[in-house]
Amino acid sequence: TSFAQRRLWFLEQLNPGGAAYNMSTALRLQGRLDEAALQRALDALVERHEVLRTTFALEEGEPVQWIAQQGEARLSRMDLTGEPPQRREALLREHAWQQSSKGFDLARGPLLRAELIRLQEQEHVLLLTLHHIVSDGWSLGVMARELSALYGAEVSGREAGLGPLAIQYADFAHWQRGRAGGEALERQIGYWKAQLAGAPQSLNLPVDFARPAVATQRGALHGFELKAELARAVSAFSQRHGVTVFMTLLAAFKLVLWRYSGQGDVVVGVPVANRNRTEVEGLLGCFVNTLALRTRVRGEETVLQLLERVKEATLGGYANQEAPFEQVVEAVQGARQLSHTPLFQVMFVLQNAPQGALELPGLKVKEERYGHGTSKFDLSLVLEQDEQGHVKGGVIEYSTDLYLEQTVSRLRGHWERAIEALVAQPQQRVETVSLLSGQERAQLGRWNETAVGFEATCVQERIAKQARMTPEAVALVFGDERISYGELEGRANALAAALRARGVGAEVAVGVCVNRSPELLVSLLGIWKAGGVYVPLDPQYPDERLRYMLEDSAAVLVLTDEAQSRRLSDWGVQTYATQQWPLAPTHATVSAGTTADNLAYIIYTSGSTGRPKGVALAHRGLSNLAAWGGAVFLFGVGRSVLFSTSVAFDVSLFEMIATLSHGASLVISQTILDLPSIAEAHDLELVCAAPSAIRGTIQSGGLARRVGAIALAGEALSMDLLRDITRHSVAERVCNIYGPTESTVYATYTELAPDAASITIGRPIWNTHTYVLDDALNEVPIGVPGELYLGGVGVGRGYVGRADLTAERFVP
Repeated sequence: TSFAQRRLWFLEQLNPGGAAYNMSTALRLQGRLDEAALQRALDALVERHEVLRTTFALEEGEPVQWIAQQGEARLSRMDLTGEPPQRREALLREHAWQQSSKGFDLARGPLLRAELIRLQEQEHVLLLTLHHIVSDGWSLGVMARELSALYGAEVSGREAGLGPLAIQYADFAHWQRGRAGGEALERQIGYWKAQLAGAPQSLNLPVDFARPAVATQRGALHGFELKAELARAVSAFSQRHGVTVFMTLLAAFKLVLWRYSGQGDVVVGVPVANRNRTEVEGLLGCFVNTLALRTRVRGEETVLQLLERVKEATLGGYANQEAPFEQVVEAVQGARQLSHTPLFQVMFVLQNAPQGALELPGLKVKEERYGHGTSKFDLSLVLEQDEQGHVKGGVIEYSTDLYLEQTVSRLRGHWERAIEALVAQPQQRVETVSLLSGQERAQLGRWNETAVGFEATCVQERIAKQARMTPEAVALVFGDERISYGELEGRANALAAALRARGVGAEVAVGVCVNRSPELLVSLLGIWKAGGVYVPLDPQYPDERLRYMLEDSAAVLVLTDEAQSRRLSDWGVQTYATQQWPLAPTHATVSAGTTADNLAYIIYTSGSTGRPKGVALAHRGLSNLAAWGGAVFLFGVGRSVLFSTSVAFDVSLFEMIATLSHGASLVISQTILDLPSIAEAHDLELVCAAPSAIRGTIQSGGLARRVGAIALAGEALSMDLLRDITRHSVAERVCNIYGPTESTVYATYTELAPDAASITIGRPIWNTHTYVLDDALNEVPIGVPGELYLGGVGVGRGYVGRADLTAERFVP
């Protein structure tokens, strides 16, 4: 066997009966067909080419070719003339797909299937299917030309005019094997070892479905046409710059793959006919070789420089094209992966082999395309040229295990825009090439149409307004204790007056280190009423962390309860303990003169990637968040919300302000593990938690059976947990919410159905903008990975005392 045949035989053993390496064509024949002449022409073709009489056996651990002395083409027949026209075409399509999808037995053969389907008296479809082990793209052109000559000879009684073949495919395979240890071939193998040293094992393109552990080769075709004016522009551009059309189109394709994968090292497979000797030009057989063309894509370089790199790799590859791909794989890559193909997973093909139209006397012949539901690679872009050499269109063969057709269609559109950019502005930097269509830009713009009017006041004013409307309504529930809105407002007013006397005002930071109790809420409102900035300090945190936060935020005062006051007594900070607070509530409000643009709170990041950063955020974002939360979760008098999140996390602020801004009751809990017992006594409208906390609740005895909504944030939500939540509760809604500390609590939101097929972080909340950008801050197209940027009223002012980091992260 040749090296290509050996590899195809090996792949067949991995996936017996698979159709990925079937080569099929369907020819619609209109006119008076001589079926007997067609049969004789096919028989003559099989007699002429030994490879069509070849099967494969295993000898001493290696596949070998067995060539039958004689053979004939088995032309099977099907008659659909009795079917109505519409059903006839449907049956034809289904049968053609089945025939092209049926595997071959390489040991028994035959490896050519021919079937004639009669549609009407003068309309037939000829289905021809070969295994790639005995054919290639060039072979189909040879077959068309010779079948035309043989059929013409049969119907006319003249000679076909086909000269005898000087050699057969087995001679080529023997010659190739004989050269395997030769110096020239070793030199070419050395080129590929150097060229592919350190190349990535896989191109990590984003996919719609998780890659299976073992590739199945299930696939489909996406057909397209290239605009004629673009095809002509590519030809003219290529001629001007001394490159081929192939190189230009491949450079644009590699640019797209770079954008999609984020990898600056892109390897793409390219087939070459490998028929550089006249003796093999007229043979059927698998001569095609595959080149793994590697290009390093650099965003700061120009498009023209990228094209030069592609040209260099292509010319180098063609100069070393005789090194069998199978030997290159063995020399370059060690262990094989069953999940993906070696060296590359994406193929780029420009069909430029002489095709040869099938011309049968008295018949009009038209090629049909049905596909066979397979894909050898993740993606294969196959292009066709017209008579002038312009690319007219093609197909993308894609793995349906990985991609939806809409994703593939989008990628093809991005490739076309990359071509347009390359041709129009070859001097622009690679990183500035925009792949966005006008339609995509409009779509991205529509997704950011989030403007909703809200009362942009300070949050304490919203809560005070609610207290005036429903003074008797329960604001806080703490065990058996009930505190009304009127009482909460009065106690906060009294504390605010005392804080003003201690120097608290606008932009002045005040720490709060109070155990979970009503005093925590009084502290929060009291600070805001005095104009100050709330700095939450979780008593559960170690001393070192709390000291750092106090110093970094420059807090002038710390509100504490009795236990925490003793703890902080020797830290050199001014404390104001609950037992010192005014006892009598007051209805006299304090006027601090703060506006929605003044700071509301400073909260610290986890510090998981370095030292914790204090983020400063204003009232405007909180006010927007409170308004949005009330509209989404329908808070109101008589409804209850669980307050269980640590004050170290900004979700606690949402729980507090969204509840109290709309007259609902805040049920104070020490931990979310208390949820089942609390839910028995309260009809909870909302529970906010990190996914891990909800998982812990399930493991410790289950969720509350009834919760209005469960809002999950702070960590990635898994599909398994979503299913568990559905099984263990009757939550009316499960919401996935995302927001970094640098934006006011929440930035995006989505509601998930129990049977959701995938989990996203949703779309932006009110007055918030989301952008997915590349390294050059260009918006990336749908489906292309990038980094998430946030804009809108929720974005914080920056990092406390870190002007350098603020300038880096809070970009204009």
